[in-house]
Amino acid sequence: FYKEILKKYKPHLKDKFIIAFEIGMTQGKKISEYAKSIFKDATWFHLSGITLALGNHVRQVAFKCLEYAEKYQVKVSFDFNYRSKLWNNIDEAKPYFKKVIPYVDVLFANHFDIGEILEVKLDREIWDLTEKKIALSKKLIQDTKIEYIFGTERIVHTASENSLSSYCIDRTGKYESMGPTRFAIYDRIGGGDAFASGVIHGLIKDYESPKLALSFGLATSILAHTLYGDVSTLRCEDIESFNYLLPYDVQEDSKDILNASN
Repeated sequence: FYKEILKKYKPHLKDKFIIAFEIGMTQGKKISEYAKSIFKDATWFHLSGITLALGNHVRQVAFKCLEYAEKYQVKVSFDFNYRSKLWNNIDEAKPYFKKVIPYVDVLFANHFDIGEILEVKLDREIWDLTEKKIALSKKLIQDTKIEYIFGTERIVHTASENSLSSYCIDRTGKYESMGPTRFAIYDRIGGGDAFASGVIHGLIKDYESPKLALSFGLATSILAHTLYGDVSTLRCEDIESFNYLLPYDVQEDSKDILNASN
């Protein structure tokens, strides 16, 4: 399967991405043998929490990659993707997720990930979920090098029709959101990965402003719901032409909310 994928997409990929893909299929090789060729000219390294659940050897490779990304000053993004069925219990997962955070520049997470897995605590109870996300994110960002925290919120109308919105919280605590947008679902699998890929694309284009990342990520995820399979095959121009349909809203929350965790 992987050989067929590589054969299909290899002509369209840069060398460093081809090398990384081929390493994944190579047995008995150490990441150190390829690290310089992969990371020295790389722009971005993305890691999923599902990878951390695939065994000790895979985790060792993942953490070694994070070390090399830091060494070569490559931006790192991490998507929690906590799946309870892949772990014996949440306590088994916590140490590995916490170990990733010091390397991360851009985080994909919700209030459960931050509050329950990373065990970030607030000084007071907050019932409003938006306020809680902001307060938890603000406290996490203060103690790490994380610059942006992205996420989505889903409203389930029926099994085949949902609404989706995207949001971002930056180092200042500013909360920006887009949506919600209602759409029909053909295949939901892969929507989260599509969102992450769209956000990363937007940040590579303009890292200082999350507006493009919010819109491109949301559009990519929504369109991915209309395709079969867990890999988005959308072209950049397809997503850009869809963007103008999405409502954009920037919200700055009060200092009382932002200081809830101080």
